[in-house]
Amino acid sequence: LSAVVNGYTRAKAADKAAPFQKILLEKFPEGSAAQAPKFMEFRAAKDLEAKLKSGEEYITKFPKGNYVSYIQGVIVNEYIKAGQFDKAIEYTNTKIANLTAMNYNTLAWAMYEKDADINKALELAAKGVELGRKNVFYADMKRTPYQTESEYKKSILRSMGMVLDTYGAILLKAGKKEEAVKALAEAVQLGEEQEGETNERYVSALIAVGNTKDAQAKLEKYLSGEQGTAKMKEQLKEVYVKQKGSETGFDKYVAAFEKAAFDKKTANLKKEMINEPAPQFSLLDLNGKKVSLADFKDKVVIVDFWATWCGPCLSSFPGMKTAVEKYEAGGKVKFLFVNT
Repeated sequence: LSAVVNGYTRAKAADKAAPFQKILLEKFPEGSAAQAPKFMEFRAAKDLEAKLKSGEEYITKFPKGNYVSYIQGVIVNEYIKAGQFDKAIEYTNTKIANLTAMNYNTLAWAMYEKDADINKALELAAKGVELGRKNVFYADMKRTPYQTESEYKKSILRSMGMVLDTYGAILLKAGKKEEAVKALAEAVQLGEEQEGETNERYVSALIAVGNTKDAQAKLEKYLSGEQGTAKMKEQLKEVYVKQKGSETGFDKYVAAFEKAAFDKKTANLKKEMINEPAPQFSLLDLNGKKVSLADFKDKVVIVDFWATWCGPCLSSFPGMKTAVEKYEAGGKVKFLFVNT
């Protein structure tokens, strides 16, 4: 029945969907069809008070509804955005039935970023770690049909690394340097040294306790590979100056690591390149003109798929704008953007 209703709805045939919708509501008064209007009402609420009212109405009517966790998460985030951390914590502790590591991690990280009560943030982060040790990261956490067992286990380790990263960052800000090193070392290990910001914080902790030898070794490794960041270059300069007494020779020293990283990245990209005919397609460009792949023979064509609901897509726009301005003017590169 749901498939029939969805099909008619997508076809904009509301009159044909209506009788089937009625049967669904009668047979399943607490099912997805019954929940959807109330959930959409919550989504449409514009401010915190309206979301609170609509969310509580949904949860009261559908205590085991499909969207309970989502609604509660949104309300907590609304409190956080408003800087009302006490209310966010109170709501989390009193309204969310099965608390997880990520519930506490969200609160702790937000307080860390906003320079809120550091002791309370540390307490919340510690609770997150405690639940993480028990593999309680998300509500109803289980392996999806699309994950292998090894992928599922890896996702658990990655989640634990995220929680430890938050805990370590807050420990460092609280001046508990040795404890921060321990937490961040484990976070780096669980993240397989692939998380740039976690690596940065670990190095900061090493420098904070005076372990510049290990900090330097880590930075040289990261900057020589594909995990290097701009901040790491500054961290390495800090270590270099402490050891040498000045910046003299630093540019030449760091250039060797940057060249190694460039060469490694280039080699990996060459391995990933394929030499196959691209499927032919046509679409409307930014000017509303219909274009096809054949129009750009002998050019490099970059097709970027994006959507207004996609946060990373929107974040990439400034970078894509820079790329268009840098490469398209030469006439050898064409960018096409597809709004999905």
